Amino acid sequence: MKVGFIGLGVMGEPMARHILEAGHELLAVDANKESAAALIAKGADYTASAGDAAARCEALILCVPYPGPQEIVMKEVLAHAKPGLLIIDTTVMPPEINEELEQTCKAQGLEYIDAPVGGGGHGANAGTLGVMVGGEEASFQRALPVLEPFAAKVRLLGAVGYGNKFKLVAECIYLAYMAAFSEGLAVGEEMGFSVDTMLDMFENTSPWHSHMAHKYDAIKGVSTRPGFLIHRARLFLEITKDAVDNPIYGTPVFDTMISTFKKAEERGLGDDDLILARRDYLKLD
Repeated sequence: MKVGFIGLGVMGEPMARHILEAGHELLAVDANKESAAALIAKGADYTASAGDAAARCEALILCVPYPGPQEIVMKEVLAHAKPGLLIIDTTVMPPEINEELEQTCKAQGLEYIDAPVGGGGHGANAGTLGVMVGGEEASFQRALPVLEPFAAKVRLLGAVGYGNKFKLVAECIYLAYMAAFSEGLAVGEEMGFSVDTMLDMFENTSPWHSHMAHKYDAIKGVSTRPGFLIHRARLFLEITKDAVDNPIYGTPVFDTMISTFKKAEERGLGDDDLILARRDYLKLD
């Protein structure tokens, strides 16, 4: 299958590599050609234009942030897509937007599914991501050969939008863990424990989490790779709450996190990693 992959960042580049290595014809799409260099060296074609990719491919994967880039890219894709194109949107966004996009695509003879992924950059590199899909069964089956090369698990969870609904729930649970982890580190430091000591002991005690372990180098200051930014964390929490119609359950943990992250943004920390910036946004006034 000829597959276009838009967005070759920390997640997108290794995902695209697995697709290429699985035998698909890959068109790498990114405004920065350097981001596609390794893929081009392996035999991928390249274009800087999402519209060009939409006109040339059978399937198109979007791996770009919302809001902003996803909306711009999708507008260009819709303007150039030919009937029959399968659009696989991995962007985390409000599920109602996925529903609107599906209707727009159907009117143009296109197929659309939402397929956000989980597992982080390490999972993308290893090809062990979890893919949460929302869409019609026929489109899901058509997308499987493209999704399976970079995934350990691919599941159809419901109609369009349900991939993002599940992704948002999973992300908020992990955000709650990260927020508690950050507070625990800050309190432990106040007690006199070094970060190295805490991370070492966490490996064999209850705070251990395999995904968090991939952040240890950044927490120790060995790596400068960005993690979960505070403004993105707040956005995901708010989108999740808005995705529930007529809620009957309270979300006191999520509400507290939103309030904490809003205050952090007011302090100019919105683009900071929520764990690395813990001393700044948790500091008492």
